[in-house]
Amino acid sequence: MQRQQSLAFGSWLTRAALIAALFGMTVGCEPGPPDVTVMTRNLYFGFSEASLLAAEDFEQLAVAVAEGWQSVVDTDFPDRAQALAREIEATGPDLIGLQEVAIYRVQSPGDLAVGGDAPATEVVYDFLEILLSELRGRGLNYEEVASITEMDIELPSATGDDVRLTDRDVILRRTGRFASRAQVLATDGGHFETLLQLPVGGEGGPTLTLLRGWVSADIRLAGRTFRFVNTHLDDFALVQEAQALELLAGPLDTDLPAILLGDLNSDAFGEGTQTYEILLDAGFVDAWTEIAPADAGLTWGHEPDLSNPSPTLTQRLDLIVYRGAFEAGSAEVVGEEIGDRTGTGLWPSDHAGVVATLAPPTVGAR
Repeated sequence: MQRQQSLAFGSWLTRAALIAALFGMTVGCEPGPPDVTVMTRNLYFGFSEASLLAAEDFEQLAVAVAEGWQSVVDTDFPDRAQALAREIEATGPDLIGLQEVAIYRVQSPGDLAVGGDAPATEVVYDFLEILLSELRGRGLNYEEVASITEMDIELPSATGDDVRLTDRDVILRRTGRFASRAQVLATDGGHFETLLQLPVGGEGGPTLTLLRGWVSADIRLAGRTFRFVNTHLDDFALVQEAQALELLAGPLDTDLPAILLGDLNSDAFGEGTQTYEILLDAGFVDAWTEIAPADAGLTWGHEPDLSNPSPTLTQRLDLIVYRGAFEAGSAEVVGEEIGDRTGTGLWPSDHAGVVATLAPPTVGAR
């Protein structure tokens, strides 16, 4: 009888193990902490600022603004948002760090050319609302957890209008299953003290302060807490490196395990700036090199009009790095293949994005 009971019990264990295998469970073990999938995505303003910076007088500046605005229209963010939503649908990130989340406003006719100072208020494009709407249309629900407004610049156009660009960095969280098991404990954000200032339009023209910063969220997942930081650093080396040090002395000065992602504008191949090395020296691990050390993982370099017929990426500027009790499980570049373009042949952005799955903290729960 005892042997029959043991056989029956053993048969039950076999069936239970089979069921567990089918349904992703583990018999006789405590379930491990769930993974978290994160994405960094630069949405791209839709124009190159080179002609603005090259303008030598008011007339040239106004022409450059008109050309830049036409480029924004031609690079068609509502169309590109469909491609970006496809990326998010395919990879299912729980948390997303977005950069260059523009709001474009127009005042027509403008008043800057005649000495006025009334701000443009008519919204033409709100990149965040357009993207969230596109995601909802696919049955994907994301919510804004935190955001910070960066530069807010208004300039006169040769068309007679004034064009205003408001830049934001934004953190999105997937609602539903992830939100039900992940609690946002706190959010924060700030601007860097070290900022690049650029005169435009020649002598007497305005000076543009490229306001940049960071935004963060403390996330509690499966009883463990980590800090998620999204940023967009300047591309001028000395300014950028100072901003990286401000991050380490600011939101990254924490005992919590941390994920830092964003458009860091520091080529991971060590050319141009030392920011990448500064972060590694501070104990951060690059998710991409952990998973695909032999793959270049290029993320930047599509043409400004986004119409190049084949990829032209040359640098790896978009990074996901982490410190503390994490382990990279996967990493992939998105938006870099010909099939990722819109139906009209536009790339989703001048950047590709990066998605990584990380095992969250397993020690040091707070």
